[in-house]
Parts: sequence; structure tokens; C-alpha cells
Amino acid sequence: MPSPSAPHLDSDLAEKVLVRFLRDELRRTGLGKLVLGLSGGVDSAVAALLAVRAVGPENLVAVAIPAAESSPQSLADAHDVAAAGGFALDVVPIA
Repeated sequence: MPSPSAPHLDSDLAEKVLVRFLRDELRRTGLGKLVLGLSGGVDSAVAALLAVRAVGPENLVAVAIPAAESSPQSLADAHDVAAAGGFALDVVPIA
């Protein structure tokens, strides 16, 4: 029996919908900035870059909160995402 094909995802459309949602929610709430926890993982990286497209890097407050047992590579990845998106990353270590 043939395997079912993977569902098609129109990534350009998905990006437009998500960016529009973020803009609309900020406008609806009267807020001008987004706050994002940036772990260095793929999910927070995607969220950060969508946020930059929605509000601009100057309106994104990104925070990494590494614990003592966190992988140093995760924090390095978070810094790389911030550099790629052109936004500042605040690091607040927890112990």
C-alpha cells in the first residue's frame, strides 16, 4: 500500500498570517512591543524572527534565562538568532 503524502504547507502564507496576527494583536491591545523568551531552540528562533517581521527589531524585547545546567550551545544559538534578527538579547542567568 502506498504511503500517504505529506500535507502541503504554504510557508509564505503561514508567515503572512502569523505576522498579521502579531501586528493585529498589538494594535488591538494598544501595546507597542513584544517580549519573548529566547532559548536557542528552533521554536523560539522562529517566533523571534516572525516577531521581528511583525514589529521590527527595535520593538522586540528578547530575554534568555539560562540555568546552571543549561547547555552553553543553547545560549550561543540564542545570541546567533538575535544577531541574525538584528535585535538585542538580555541574558538573565538563574542559579
